[in-house]
Parts: sequence; C-alpha cells; structure tokens
Amino acid sequence: MKRTSLSSLLAAAAAVFLLGATDASALSVPTPKTKSYTNTVKVTWKAVSGARQYIVFRATKKKWSKRVRIGTTTAKRFYDTSAKPGVNYFYWVCHVERNGRYYWYSKGRYKKGFRQVVAPYPTASYNSYSGYVRVTWSRTTGAKKFKVYRSTSTSASSAVLVGSTKYCSFNDTSATPGVKYYYWISAAGKNGVYCYDPAKRDYGMRKKVALAVPSPDGYFISDYSYRIYWSAVSGAVKYKVFVSSNPNRAFWNDQEYGWTDATSFTDTLNPGETWYYWICPVDRWGNWWYNSARCVRVYAP
Repeated sequence: MKRTSLSSLLAAAAAVFLLGATDASALSVPTPKTKSYTNTVKVTWKAVSGARQYIVFRATKKKWSKRVRIGTTTAKRFYDTSAKPGVNYFYWVCHVERNGRYYWYSKGRYKKGFRQVVAPYPTASYNSYSGYVRVTWSRTTGAKKFKVYRSTSTSASSAVLVGSTKYCSFNDTSATPGVKYYYWISAAGKNGVYCYDPAKRDYGMRKKVALAVPSPDGYFISDYSYRIYWSAVSGAVKYKVFVSSNPNRAFWNDQEYGWTDATSFTDTLNPGETWYYWICPVDRWGNWWYNSARCVRVYAP
C-alpha cells in the first residue's frame, strides 16, 4: 500500500513514497470497475469511509509509472469521455483523506476498460449486380477492421457472419439471387473487440440472371412413346418439366411433370390424347424460368 501528499501529486504527479501502509488511519484502496459505451468509459467503485474525494488515473499499459491523471470527483463514478474508441486502458482510483493524503495500490488494484467503436451504417445494393450484393459503409473513429453479418430477417440475433475486411466495402458473393437480405457491420478498434448496433442495418438483393428458356421438340420412338428433347441451357443445373392437355393451364402446380438433369425424356401417351410440354431451366439456387409460348404439342393418333 502506498501513499503521498495530495499537493505533491497535483504539482508533479511524479515520485511516490511509502509512508506507513500499516498506519491505523490508512483507508482501503478502491478497486474500480469499468463499463464500455460508444461515447465514454464508465469507471465505478465502492465508497471508502473517510474519503474526501477520488482521483482517477489511466494508462495504456498495466504500469503505474505510465499513468496520467484524468479527473477528480467526489462521486463513486467517473466518465472518461477522452478515451479513444477501440483502445484498451487501465484505470486506478485513489481516494483522498480528510487530512489531504491519498492511497493507492500500484500493481493489483486496476481495471481494464475501453470505449466502444461506433458501428457504421451499411448501404447494400438491391438488384444491381448479378454476381454479388455490394455492401459499403463509412469508417468510424478508431475502427480498424470490420465483420459483415447477414440474415433473411430483420432480427440481428439470427444474422450469420459472411465476411471480414479492413476496408469499407464488401461483395457478398454467397448471396442467393432474388433473396432479400439484411446486413449489419461490426467494427473493431486497435484492441480487436468488435461492436455492432442491431438498429443499424440495410437490406439488399443479388440480381437474378435470367436463363434462356429452350424450345422443345420431339419425335415418336414407338407408336405411343414420344421423346422430347431440347438444347442445353448455359447456367442450368437441371430442368423442370410441365405438361398439360390445355395450353392455357401450363405452370400450375398440378401440371408439373417432374425434374431432370438431362436434355431429353420420354413420355407414353394413350391413343387420341393431345399434350403440351414446356421445359423450364433451373439455376443452382433453385430459381427457374418459363416461357408459355415455348412448348411442343404432341398428338397420339
């Protein structure tokens, strides 16, 4: 336990002298606690019986010799608004006795704290790019690196990490075209602690790239077996086949024939039947396209 005169601290805040830590008049040294906010670091402690006031010190290292005095108060709390966002600080609180002396614990009674980096507002592109959603933001004070989170709902608790960057932009190439996403940016300072604000979000969408709809054709391979075929479509991973006896009822759910990853299939007809077939290309995200005019009519005599 160490103590020195208040007047010599205020004059130079330099040399420290051991003046009888076991003196019966010695007061217990406060142990601070800290809480982080975007505009301050809140430092609190328990009241010391007999203390006249408290002096708060701060350092960027856990060394008493590196301390700087940042304030004096009679309360049990202090707001360090001068702290730089994203930087770790170590805080000591010393009390001042009525007789003008103060005590401190030079090594153990400190608490680490930091001021939060302000999370930036994102701006996401909507249906602008076919290869990605572009997310941009402005760098906030103290921010050194960022993480990008995404969700299909407005709830930040359901967001998942999609990327990290030290820059103020990110291309989300993993977004599914045609799906609306909400984005949040988490920012970290020099200390590497990420902070985000669930209220700061924007939504974006990756543009769908329309696939060419093929025009099917076919031929009978036997009296009532008909093979339908079409040209492969670039970007298609499979094809959705619709069939109907009414050309105006195509693409109803009950008219879906099936799926295939080939470029042909064979169907069996009954005598006197007429059917219409449509082929819809499907991309790797499950999106599909159709053209009601591109069908083949098959009649089984």
